[in-house]
Amino acid sequence: MPNYDPYTHAHALGVDIIWGTPGQGILGRYDHASRTIILREGMLTRQERSVLAHELVHATRGDEHDAWDALYSARRERACDLKAAENLIDPVILRRAAAFYPDNLSALAYELDVTDELLAIYLDAHPFTAAQRLTPTCPGIGTLHPTLSSSRAEDSSPKEGIFFAARTKYPLPADSGSLAHTSSRI
Repeated sequence: MPNYDPYTHAHALGVDIIWGTPGQGILGRYDHASRTIILREGMLTRQERSVLAHELVHATRGDEHDAWDALYSARRERACDLKAAENLIDPVILRRAAAFYPDNLSALAYELDVTDELLAIYLDAHPFTAAQRLTPTCPGIGTLHPTLSSSRAEDSSPKEGIFFAARTKYPLPADSGSLAHTSSRI
C-alpha cells in the first residue's frame, strides 16, 4: 500500500494509541473493548511503526486475544504480520531499494522503515514482487545485481540474493508467533 501511515490509519479508525507497558515481553497490544493500542515505550521508530501496523490489523479485524487457543492465535498473528508488511511495504519502493541493497536484508529493511522480520515475512510471501519476476533490469533503475538475474526465474528453489534472504538468514517457522508479541524477534 503506497504511502501507508499507521498513525493516520489509527486516527481514521478511531483507535487510540498510548505508550506504556503492554505486558511482559510484549511490544504492542490491541484492546478491542476500548479501541486502544498500547505500544512499548522506547522502541526504534521503524520497530514502533511495524508493531503499530500489526496491531492495526487486529483492530480492522476486530480481534480479541484468546489465550486458550495457541494454534489459532499463532496463525492469526502470522496473518496480521503479513498484512502489516503488505500495508507498509510499497513494491515499487522495494524494487528501487533492492537495486542498491541486493544482498543486505537489514539495509533494505532500514531503507523501507520496517523491521528485518517484517520484510522477511513480506519477501517470503511475495518472493518475486521486488524483482519483477527476477528480470535483469527494472525501468528507471538499470541492471539489477547478478544474483537477481533472469536465470533465477526458471529455478523455483531460491538460493541467493536478497529476495531469498528471508528463507536463509531469518527462518520463521509458520507457528513462530508474532512480531508484535515476541520482544526478542524485533
